[in-house]
Amino acid sequence: MDIPEKPSTSTAIFTFSGWDTDFTLVQTDLTIKAQFAEETRLYEVIFIDGNGRIFDKQYIEYEKAATAPGIPRKAAFGDYAYRFTGWIQDFSNITCDIVVNSRFEKIDRYYTVTFINYDNTILKIQEGVEYLSSATPPEEVPPKPSTEQYVYAFNGWDKDYTAIEGDSELVAQFTESLHPFTVIFLDGNGNVFAEQIVLWGQDGTLPEGTPCKDKDNDYIYTFSGWERLPNNIKENTTIGAVFSTIDRYYCYFLR
Repeated sequence: MDIPEKPSTSTAIFTFSGWDTDFTLVQTDLTIKAQFAEETRLYEVIFIDGNGRIFDKQYIEYEKAATAPGIPRKAAFGDYAYRFTGWIQDFSNITCDIVVNSRFEKIDRYYTVTFINYDNTILKIQEGVEYLSSATPPEEVPPKPSTEQYVYAFNGWDKDYTAIEGDSELVAQFTESLHPFTVIFLDGNGNVFAEQIVLWGQDGTLPEGTPCKDKDNDYIYTFSGWERLPNNIKENTTIGAVFSTIDRYYCYFLR
């Protein structure tokens, strides 16, 4: 007995899965119907790159859209490269298996890339960068001098240089942040008692604890405060401890 078949529709395919009645021990006239499992019918959509190779393959339901894949390439030749401009066949409403071909335009193959600092100083010129290839940025990190109020940290370039598409100028970008200053608190012996970093124009905090000053032959010293508050810091600052003197020895006269 041949395996029963059921014609596919535009949206479904059918696979024989068995019979609706057991016929291993027949005792009367029987009508036995074939049973079929239903699956969603998918259509093959093949995208071809500029070199005639399969770039992507998708399986799509009836009257649904395929998804545009990434950017295909076409091999450069001589002094020319090829820029992808789109897909030739429509794939927005799939009703059958389809091959979608890519379209390209001829362009120059090589370009010049210039890396520029914040002040328009040229840091590097790189010639002969091939279309969609990566340029090589300067080895040294671009500098930007600090001001009294701000410091600057290099954080990259204003444009991508990993897939060059034409003559390009890339400008260094910097993150601006308030200038940090060091505030040092000295004890009575000139030693560092505490140290903290305070941003430009902001206030520090007085350190916890009590600084000391060594006694001498005549006096002992009691901490009474700091020379100043660490407020509105705009430069590296040293703040000394202030001490009151107390006589170390006393004379008592007995009568």
